[in-house]
Formats: sequence, C-alpha cells, structure tokens
Amino acid sequence: MIRRVFILFILMVSVFEGNCQTINMSFPKFAGKEYEFVIFQGNEYKKILQSTIPGDGKFSIIIPKEYKGYEGMSRWLLRTEEGGGLDLYIPGYDFDISCESDKPNESNVHFTNNTDNAKLNKLYREQEKILNKYQSMLMAIKSYSEEEKKYKFFEAEMITQKAVYEDFQEKLMKDGDYICSFLQIVNITNGLGTKLYEEEKMKALNISNFIVKEMKWDRLYNSGHWMAVIEGWVNIHTKVLKNKKIFASSYGLICLKLNRLEMYRDFTERVEYFLKQQNETKYLESVSKLNIKK
Repeated sequence: MIRRVFILFILMVSVFEGNCQTINMSFPKFAGKEYEFVIFQGNEYKKILQSTIPGDGKFSIIIPKEYKGYEGMSRWLLRTEEGGGLDLYIPGYDFDISCESDKPNESNVHFTNNTDNAKLNKLYREQEKILNKYQSMLMAIKSYSEEEKKYKFFEAEMITQKAVYEDFQEKLMKDGDYICSFLQIVNITNGLGTKLYEEEKMKALNISNFIVKEMKWDRLYNSGHWMAVIEGWVNIHTKVLKNKKIFASSYGLICLKLNRLEMYRDFTERVEYFLKQQNETKYLESVSKLNIKK
C-alpha cells in the first residue's frame, strides 16, 4: 500500500526541429548550491548537467540534441549535505518552474504552461484514498468473527473498495498517457497490481500478468524504476510462483516486446544478474532454449 504522498513535479521541454530543449528554472533560496540534472535510461543515470545555481537563482537546463524527443522522468539533485531536489517529468516542450521557498513542495512550486503536474498529484491522492479505505476495512474484519454483524458490514465495504480500485486502474489504462503509465509503474514497486488481493500468490499473478501483457516497456525504460520492476518480476517467479515453465514463457513474451536492442540487452542482463544473485540459475536454464533473435 502506498503510504506517502508523492510530490512529483512535471517538467515540460520543447522539441523543435534544430533547437535544443530548454528548462528555465528559478530557485533564489538555493543560490550558490551545486546541482546535477539526470535522465533515466534503463539501469543508467545519464548526467545532463552539473553546475552551480547563480546568485539570482535563475538558470536554464538544456537537454542535448542527442536526447531530443526524450519522454520520461528526470531528476534535479542538489549536491549538499542535506540533499534534496525534484523528480521531474519531461514530455517534450519548454517549461518554466519557480519556487521562492527553501523548502519546495506541491503548494509553493509554480509552473508555467503545465497541467500534467496537477493531474499526477490528483491521481496519487485519489488512489491513496481508495487504498486507505480498503486497508481500514481489511484491518476491521480481522478484528471481528464472521458471526458478528459488523464483520458483514466491513466485508461488504472492503469488496466495494476493491471494485472502486479496479475501476480506477481501468481508467488509467483507458487514458493511456505517460502519467498514467508512470503511476502503474510506481504501483508495481509498491507491490500493487490492477486488483487488490489478500493472498500473496494472487497478488503475484496479477502483477506478473500486468508486466508481461500490459507494461509499456519504453516508458518503464525512461522511468527510473527499470531495475526495481525487473527485480520484482524475478522475485515473483523465484519466491512465489516457482514455476520454470511459466517463467520461461513470460520471459519470451517480454523479450518480443523489447523492440530496441539496448532495452533487450539491458533486460536480459538484469534478469541474469538477479537470478545469479539469488543462486537461481535453474531459471536461466529454462530460457536458454528460447529462440529469441534481436
């Protein structure tokens, strides 16, 4: 269950033929601080810029032409003892972001020409509300016997919240933009699929089926959660499902969806790494006979 509110600020960058993508930022309270700006590609952090915020707090981040058209997550990191920074989404056009406070948060960071930031925060809050109600009902039914009247009430409400959660996930699928995909990716890292189950095996099957059938791998590749999702998928098979045939079949289906060579190589290398780390090489043997050509 997600217990914290994600404050994820949306960064928009321009993509014009022959022009670089530019992000104009204003953070006067952090003048003189060193920072880094990175984007994500698979298990790698691509450092775009490392510099110092000038005295007036105003600076620009220019995305190199080699990453032109990048859609995904990025991270602005302050190189201080206290750390800090923002997770940012790059959808493809110029954007201005400003904050007058030394403690940036959802209410004091301001964006120009940005609506997706509000959408993402709204989705997080909506889902959190559903999950809180579901968790409360789940805890309640554990406190009463099935013969008690209150048990039936809490059970009915829990079933209702499961249905509400499922409807919410279906809306994310229908919307289909990067913001919705990113929320689904984060859900997986928190052990959440498209439905709510109490049984561990049912949870595992639901998450694994989503990863194999519904995951948008190009979006995962640029999300910053590439390794976490792959490790979670491996763990589902080695620790819960424990079926080499199902693993091999799922592995093959995922590989067929990885239409970029760098993604395919990164995926297969990560899977091999996590399996060897767990001393579960028998799962590698189960995929060695697959005829996958890239």
